[in-house]
Amino acid sequence: RVGFGMACYRLNQIDRAKAAFRRAHDLDPENVEALVGIAILEMGSLDSDVLDPREYRSRAENVIKMISMANLVDHTNAMVQNHLANHYFWKWTPVPGMVSVERGSCVVKGNMAS
Repeated sequence: RVGFGMACYRLNQIDRAKAAFRRAHDLDPENVEALVGIAILEMGSLDSDVLDPREYRSRAENVIKMISMANLVDHTNAMVQNHLANHYFWKWTPVPGMVSVERGSCVVKGNMAS
């Protein structure tokens, strides 16, 4: 089913691809590829211009939950790790402040800028 979902995606048959990934997930709830396939297609269908902000945020959170569930099933899966890393990279907000480490030390000192 996952292979069929991938083929449908490559043929730009997104609805059929989603259905195939969902069917694969129904047959095997621990199928990491199916979870990621559903999540990525759902993320691709999110449109902040069409959805109200609450709905958009809720659906985006569900996508990340699916990828996180896939990570719980197989934390060594490179595809899952890549998508989680992308999410946290783009979500990351720098914190103002300063960090210093002395060479050879195991201590990290920091202060927060106000």
